[in-house]
Amino acid sequence: MRYDLVFEGGAAKGMIFAGAVAELEAAGHSFGRLLGTSAGSITAALLASGAGATGLLNALGEKDGDRSVFEGFMATPAPFTEEEIQRSACGASSHMDRCPSSATRWGPGWMTPSSGR
Repeated sequence: MRYDLVFEGGAAKGMIFAGAVAELEAAGHSFGRLLGTSAGSITAALLASGAGATGLLNALGEKDGDRSVFEGFMATPAPFTEEEIQRSACGASSHMDRCPSSATRWGPGWMTPSSGR
């Protein structure tokens, strides 16, 4: 039987999808439309590319040295530098004349740790 699948997000819970897909494949089912959010979108994209349960499991087991590639993917990113912010569309020229005054405090400088906000 052919199923349309929707995968939800959930960070590390996304690993469970590999087992669910393996069970569906073992029962002889195939997949039609695939949709997902966050971790589920990664699963849906891999399945759409033809990876199947084996491909999902291989992706989960991929390592960079001794660390899982997903460790770095799920880590907290480094803060933006002041130069990156000034070059960005958000930081270069913020025109907030139509924003409430409570929102204007989030102007240039709010994304760097040195801003103190």
